[in-house]
Amino acid sequence: MKRKRVVAMLVEPRRFELQEEEVEVRSDQVWVRVEACGICHSEMVFYLGKWQGMRFPLAMGHEHSGVIEEVGSEVKGWQVGDRVTCLPGPGFASHVAAFPAHLARVPDGLDIDHALGEPLQCAARCARASAVEFGDTALLIGCGFMGLLTMAGLVGNGTAEIIAVDTNSYRLQVAKELGATVTLNPREVDVVEEVMRITEGRGVEVAIEATGKPEPVELASRVLRTPRPKLVLVGWHNLPATYNLSHWANGAVVHNPHPAYALNPEEDIRRGLWAASKGVFPMRKMVTHRFALKDIGKGFEMAMLQEEGYIKGVVKPNWL
Repeated sequence: MKRKRVVAMLVEPRRFELQEEEVEVRSDQVWVRVEACGICHSEMVFYLGKWQGMRFPLAMGHEHSGVIEEVGSEVKGWQVGDRVTCLPGPGFASHVAAFPAHLARVPDGLDIDHALGEPLQCAARCARASAVEFGDTALLIGCGFMGLLTMAGLVGNGTAEIIAVDTNSYRLQVAKELGATVTLNPREVDVVEEVMRITEGRGVEVAIEATGKPEPVELASRVLRTPRPKLVLVGWHNLPATYNLSHWANGAVVHNPHPAYALNPEEDIRRGLWAASKGVFPMRKMVTHRFALKDIGKGFEMAMLQEEGYIKGVVKPNWL
């Protein structure tokens, strides 16, 4: 069967156009109306045209959830009206066709705008990779969406201190509300000096870098405790850069918990959706902005600027 959808196509750096296209939906697929798709910071490199070898036009979006509108004749176990996530892209579109193997069921009671399966599974994986032991001190550098969710997964596990670092005062306040015991703004204090003072010269057992930039990686390496501290690279380091590793003689165990790190992606999805449905991942505080599909460019600009009050934006493709 053929169905039509509207897709936001990136036609050149920083410019989207809405286009209508026809899609062949197979008998072993379902047709899903996209209700929400998160704007991921990893997509900025495409939005700005900086990804080597990329071509326009480009359809994007991988953090979407929606509602099944049609079920193929060969599909079992799914029905019209089921709420689903972890769909194939492009998510910045009115609809997607999906195979049942690519679906995850949204828990009852979880707002569809908050059921962003792909980043939730990533956050679950990052929290597990960051797992603290009783009495550890943890440092979070970067209080954006992924950093805050990762930190939220550590709260209540017997952590001695959770030190959150960011240059945005609003995000530091959110971090404190979510359980950070100390917040530091590098524009106001020497972070290395403060962390060493707080830990009485010992340093931290776990450092979570959630910016994707080289300077915070160096900062983390300077405050990691010896021996065998844990460094968790939540940020996506997707552009060439120079990294100073001269402080890494502390024997750090480095985790890079991105998709290829997962031993069981389905289990990460289950845990992520569970955490969101139970409020462990505080999605009501995380999703701060919503945009119609026609305003997707405005959404990306706001995500790029990271202005105060913004943490996570979602595009609502079927908003009128």
